[in-house]
Amino acid sequence: MLLLRDDDHERMEKENLCLILVNLRRGCRRRATPNGIQYRYSNDWSEADDMLVVEFLAEVVSCRIDVDCYTTSEADNQGLIPYGNYTDPLSMFFRINFPNRQHARALSSSTDVRGGRQSPCYVTIKVPSSHLFRRPTFLITHSGNSGDWRQHTAQQAMAWEGEVYLSASMPYCPRYILAVASDLWPGIAPAIQQNNAFEHVLSKTEDVFYIPGLHKKIVLMFPEESVSVNTVIQILLEPGDKFPILHVLARGDVSGPITVQYIGKKVLNQPPAGDEHQKPEIKILTKQGDLDWKEGVAGKRMSDKDLSVQIDCLPKGVKTSIAPYESNYALSFRGRNRRLDHEKETLLGIYQKRIRSKYWRMIGRSLGFTQDVLSEIERRKPRSLEEKACIVLGRWLKRNTEKSLFQIRDTWM
Repeated sequence: MLLLRDDDHERMEKENLCLILVNLRRGCRRRATPNGIQYRYSNDWSEADDMLVVEFLAEVVSCRIDVDCYTTSEADNQGLIPYGNYTDPLSMFFRINFPNRQHARALSSSTDVRGGRQSPCYVTIKVPSSHLFRRPTFLITHSGNSGDWRQHTAQQAMAWEGEVYLSASMPYCPRYILAVASDLWPGIAPAIQQNNAFEHVLSKTEDVFYIPGLHKKIVLMFPEESVSVNTVIQILLEPGDKFPILHVLARGDVSGPITVQYIGKKVLNQPPAGDEHQKPEIKILTKQGDLDWKEGVAGKRMSDKDLSVQIDCLPKGVKTSIAPYESNYALSFRGRNRRLDHEKETLLGIYQKRIRSKYWRMIGRSLGFTQDVLSEIERRKPRSLEEKACIVLGRWLKRNTEKSLFQIRDTWM
């Protein structure tokens, strides 16, 4: 029979008490509102100093929600920071936890944004006024799926003692969220903004818009009733290696799907399969604000010579970018190397989306890469999330010639 000493009992009681206090601190206070159900998170329950408020604007399952709160440096060490070099954090980094999958599905079920209906969730974060930099403010969210970061223009509301509340409506309840300040045109030189930008007014009826000066080579196609009233969109062309990068910023919400089509560019055609003299692949990437580039969803085409991408919507005040670029990364897997044959198959599977991998920054931090190294990879020409994951793993293989990806499987799968 196991006998416990008095100090063992005391230690266990302290541990249990600490566990109860931690869970209590993580829990959100819940209350009904005229619009739905509201969850309030504070790291000090006695003060009820709400740092994060999530309000569901529809009938949803009422349950317990816990919140984990990290500093941005802690989130960065875990590879969770999603933005680039032109954004500054304003708040802590929050992770919202649901008690089980059923409640998670109920609380994160999204209303179709493209249908123009009301979003089911409203999020508010408190930030000190001293952290504001006279720049536009946004809420950045992640649904929990790899590469699914989104940026939402935040509304500001002042309160007592210099406190500022940033809020935005969401099409889903986020898994991760933080408040940031960023430029409207992050990373684009002022001279390019002044010389290459122009405006266009969208009407309620279906609108087809050819980019001026390109002899009808790039066209934007908007569906009918994509705007409730005439909405101004700003368009900026940034010079690229072979194709210009297209940036679009709307002064009001524009619903989609919106098609961006590059017309009659034979160089955009994919080379035939098995061609030993294969040309570099052509990909079209998209991004929001200062977030990561990701491979776009193919849109409808007028002919086989065209290449197009589909954009879900243009959120008010959030820059959307489209970039065609040549990628010869798949060609680097050619050649025979006995040690690397299996590794090339794994990397090619990630590159072609046959093998799911973690977020590329998370992989890099897990493998010990510094923030400077990851920033250097990010600053290179636009690359998809999968390609950057392969670059990180490839660099690790070069540094660890006696090891294999299988040995570090937990870091990237």
